[in-house]
Amino acid sequence: MSNDSAVMTFREHLADLRRVLVRIFGVLLVGFVIGWEFRIEIFEFLSSPITKALADNGIYHYQAISIAESIVVYLKSVLVADFLVFSPIIFHQMWTFIGPGLLRKEKTFLIPVTFFSVVFFIIGAAFAYTVIVPFITNWLVQLTLEDGSTAMMVTMQNAYSVSFTFLLMFGLIFELPLVIYFLALFGVVTHKSLWKFFRYFVVLSLVIGAMLTPPDPVSQLLMAVPLNVLYAFGILVAWGVGRARVRVEASRDEGGMTDKKVSTESVRLLGGGLVLMGVAVALIIGFAHTLPAKKITSLVPEDTTVVVGYNPSVLENHEVLNRLMAPTLATNDTAKALTQSGIDFATVREAVVVEVSDKRRVAFLRGEALRHLRDDVVIALKKAGDEGSGLNLGVIAVDDNTLAFGDATLVSEVAEILAGEARGYATGEFEERLLGRIQSSGPAWVWLPNPTQTGERFLSNTVATGLKAAGAWIQTGDEPSVSFEFRAEDAVRADTIEARLDAEKTNLRQPLTQQNTTTQALVTLLREVKKSASPGTRADLIELEVNLASQDKVVVSEPQVPFMSTLSNLVQNWAVRRTDNWITLTTELENTDVGGFLGQAFANDAAR
Repeated sequence: MSNDSAVMTFREHLADLRRVLVRIFGVLLVGFVIGWEFRIEIFEFLSSPITKALADNGIYHYQAISIAESIVVYLKSVLVADFLVFSPIIFHQMWTFIGPGLLRKEKTFLIPVTFFSVVFFIIGAAFAYTVIVPFITNWLVQLTLEDGSTAMMVTMQNAYSVSFTFLLMFGLIFELPLVIYFLALFGVVTHKSLWKFFRYFVVLSLVIGAMLTPPDPVSQLLMAVPLNVLYAFGILVAWGVGRARVRVEASRDEGGMTDKKVSTESVRLLGGGLVLMGVAVALIIGFAHTLPAKKITSLVPEDTTVVVGYNPSVLENHEVLNRLMAPTLATNDTAKALTQSGIDFATVREAVVVEVSDKRRVAFLRGEALRHLRDDVVIALKKAGDEGSGLNLGVIAVDDNTLAFGDATLVSEVAEILAGEARGYATGEFEERLLGRIQSSGPAWVWLPNPTQTGERFLSNTVATGLKAAGAWIQTGDEPSVSFEFRAEDAVRADTIEARLDAEKTNLRQPLTQQNTTTQALVTLLREVKKSASPGTRADLIELEVNLASQDKVVVSEPQVPFMSTLSNLVQNWAVRRTDNWITLTTELENTDVGGFLGQAFANDAAR
């Protein structure tokens, strides 16, 4: 306790502690209530590295093996986010309790140490989130599925546990330099003793990695290597602390407090080391993001109307790519031409086709080392195309693993966007969330950028007006399905869109030819009766027949949502679900021909 503070009794300390705990609990309670509204977004963020890695291996949905599993996972996710977001207030309240009991020099020392500990933890968690979790998930999934006889079922609880455990463990092990800093500051260790212990620490790091990670050697090494790097950095910190102590001891005669000078010099050294360490981790994370360098959806032009993506290694055929690129490349078998150029579709991780407002199209393929096949692709596509069609072909290498080919002028626009010379389509908050969801929900997906202006021919004005995001995905397997997801700008628009989809769903339950069966039967009956009727009665029957025929023409009308009418003969049991301002339309497919389904649903419709 500081010298200028009044002495508090034990009861007063308890009362003060109770006030602090009540405030912290109140803040956390308010934060939890607010965070619960964003529980899905929080879980999606926490599990995002695992979700993307699973999607690359054909696993698109989490399972829930108990009724309460989702609630428990959401509760845990919200609580974690609650503590992180309101940690400054929590630390401030804790400081108001312990601060008066510290000496002035202890207060000066504790604040930067607390700051460094938080920053070190964040760096470690960010490193795990960006690099470690995606890599280890992808490796473990491939190891499980490589024999082809094992089906993997990933639960929500499992995804949460793996992600949270890695983030927590790497956040904690990145505190190692700070622990060494304390030990060196109090004279427990020196840089020489730490250096002598280094070979033993290598073995110890492997043991720690085995204890804190899944039981596989790769996870163990991925934790052991950073531990050894951090230990080496800690040796540097201990060396700096020793140098600072020597300098202070040498200047003892000049006055001043030794401990204070040592701590000040050490904090400066730790701060400089932290900057260097942050730069190193940022470089590692940046390097990870360069593989691949850019998301394909970040390269679409501003006037893009529809984007179709799929994973060729999952689909059984290439019908989507063939149908979508046929008008642009003047060939009905784009996939065959690309195969002849040397592209192995089994190694292609992603395929995306982009169409702009004037129906020009460009396709992106992302696989392994595709850059060197660029010239072969040009030759193969020109050979496959109709020489008399005036094919205007363009092909560029987006990066070492990605090729873009299609209309030459559109490919040039993509090249300008890639070089930063032109602006591409700027995705909004809801579109970013939708893209993350649809790309990891199935092997084939569709995105309508700026649906309010470009989605009318797919959605109709009634549905498209007021939309912030629109997309769809296809799920294959034993129960194939298609799901459409829309984000309305407000609750009023969401009500309108939901009502329109509900009405159209009811309309499509019976084919139009069956809706008029009764009228047609009556007309047929009248034609038979009037043959034997008297002249007066026959005139009345003819008039009635004309009236029924005119009513029949009124009844027959086209559905008002184009994509629903286009798909009416391929799907069944439309279902509409509403969550806040998100509307989801789902249905089951009658067959698993995803290539043919997308070709008919989007290629033919887009060509109107």
